[in-house]
Amino acid sequence: MNNLKVWLSFLPLVLSSSLISASPTSPIQQASDLLEQGDAQAAYTLLYQLEHTYSFNADYNYLLGVSALQTRHYSQARNAFERTLLLQPGNAGAYLDLAITEIELKNFHEARRLLQEIEQRFNPPEGIRQVINAYNARISSALTPRNYFSSHVFIGGGYSDNVNNGTDKSLIELDLGTGPVLLPVSNSSKSSPDSYSEAGATLSYNIEQGPWRHQLISAIQRSDYHSMTEFNTVNAVFGANSSISYEQSQIDAGIYYSTVWLDGADYQTSTSGSGQYSYQLPSGLKLASQLRLSQLRYIQTQSNNINRAELTFSASKAVSVLGKNSLLQATLRFNRGSALNNRAGGDEQQWQAGMALITQLNPQDLARLSLSVGNNNDSTPYNPSLLGPKVRDTQKLRLSASYSHQFNETWSITTGLNIARNRSNIDLFTTDSNELTVRLNYKLL
Repeated sequence: MNNLKVWLSFLPLVLSSSLISASPTSPIQQASDLLEQGDAQAAYTLLYQLEHTYSFNADYNYLLGVSALQTRHYSQARNAFERTLLLQPGNAGAYLDLAITEIELKNFHEARRLLQEIEQRFNPPEGIRQVINAYNARISSALTPRNYFSSHVFIGGGYSDNVNNGTDKSLIELDLGTGPVLLPVSNSSKSSPDSYSEAGATLSYNIEQGPWRHQLISAIQRSDYHSMTEFNTVNAVFGANSSISYEQSQIDAGIYYSTVWLDGADYQTSTSGSGQYSYQLPSGLKLASQLRLSQLRYIQTQSNNINRAELTFSASKAVSVLGKNSLLQATLRFNRGSALNNRAGGDEQQWQAGMALITQLNPQDLARLSLSVGNNNDSTPYNPSLLGPKVRDTQKLRLSASYSHQFNETWSITTGLNIARNRSNIDLFTTDSNELTVRLNYKLL
């Protein structure tokens, strides 16, 4: 993005006498000063709110386009540069920045046409020709298929004070139809702390050409518990996905297959397919929606099979937190399917709402904080013969924090804290858990 500052080289061709002689307090002059100081976000914020007032001012439109381009509001940048050229057909800087914008929007053929027009109409100086040649090379590279492998491995571990998601209660109250009864909780249903170690690897084959990206994915992870070995698991995932970007929109689709071995035995398989559409508004707000359909099959208890549909909506926006570049994201998720045991609970409905803040503390350090609340309930009593006639209804709270440090291009480390609170109308499912994690990553390819 450093080449975006090439617009400064065109100042003699771009700025009209109205801007050069503008009042130092005018919004246009203020925005020009902010751009020269390198504060494109402040310039964009100032100019964007004045669009209706200055939309027929060529200098305003050009500076709005430059600030929008540098802050990655590409559709807004294109509109501003096109208005500039309607008002100033000889504005060579607007032509060049419009071409750069089309590259960012992945409209490579249109960008190439604009670069050719600049050379034919304006006879640019040698320095600008070199910039044009560099962008033409970038276009050629983008239109040439790029195939490559990527892979990383990791090792890590953690500690949880409730590995089995059990209850802290020693006695639970059940209503068996004849009145409440207090029953002792078995040891297997009580919360059990343990530490664990884990290791895994991922391998993907990527194909990129123009706005398209295709990916074949495989991953494996093993987790070993030090005391509760019955929870030792191996997870393997295989899948493929494709995505296409067009202007401010992106469409993704994928299909995946996973299998889980629990304590050395086949436990569960899952097949899922997903589709996602995202769009970035001129304000920088990015909206996305995703639909995922999946089927889970339990190897030893076929009656526990699950067919599930999940719909997710999200909104995210780049913000500044204490002077640091951050991403604020809100998510709303709905989930409907068969309960984990079709004989105990029937169909299951869930919803979850969450907020996350991701902050780039510096080039090497990234912090993430998220909070979510949700509800999970069944359509019929969980198991009338054991737990009474109540329909299970559980409220959930999740708080997560993580910190990542990048040592170099290949090594990084991530530490995390996860806190979960579940409150249910059936005592057995009222649970608390706290978990600490650490993972060391190494990029192979």
